[in-house]
Amino acid sequence: MNQSEKNSSLSARLRRWWGALKDFLFGFFVYGMVQEVVDRRRKRERIFLLLVAGDFLGVPVFPGYYRLRLLPHCLPRLGPWRRHMLRPKDLFTVLED
Repeated sequence: MNQSEKNSSLSARLRRWWGALKDFLFGFFVYGMVQEVVDRRRKRERIFLLLVAGDFLGVPVFPGYYRLRLLPHCLPRLGPWRRHMLRPKDLFTVLED
């Protein structure tokens, strides 16, 4: 092994070690906060979709003009949201959401 091969293998090992350390520190310090932000976003999106497309579930909430203006932006998420809202729930899943 010449000097350049030793340096490249050493730098590759250091990069792998540094990447593993960064992943560990991210998980230790930041992962919980990221999950909390994702959960809050998901809950706010469900409420927003309920306001915009509540008529699909029988909840008349929003005036028609504004709903129609917002509906094209919500259309891709409407199917999964409807399945989530109409899914049978028990006490434990209600407390979880």
